[in-house]
Amino acid sequence: MIDNSKIEIDGTTYIVIDTIRSEQVKYVYLSNLEDEKDFFVRKEIQKEDGKNYLIGLSDPEEVKKAMQLFQEKNQ
Repeated sequence: MIDNSKIEIDGTTYIVIDTIRSEQVKYVYLSNLEDEKDFFVRKEIQKEDGKNYLIGLSDPEEVKKAMQLFQEKNQ
């Protein structure tokens, strides 16, 4: 499990603002510390090596689902 409150991606530091589990998927919501408009969602997967990774969402429908879950949780 990724339990850091900060993650560096491509030289930029992001904070984890929320995580939401839906079915077998854990969505991780990230925001740039220096640019609040730089916000995105990744999903956490565990690979065969036992390590967890953040990957992009599969398609626009999954993005819509992840954003709906975030909105419902944080109204």
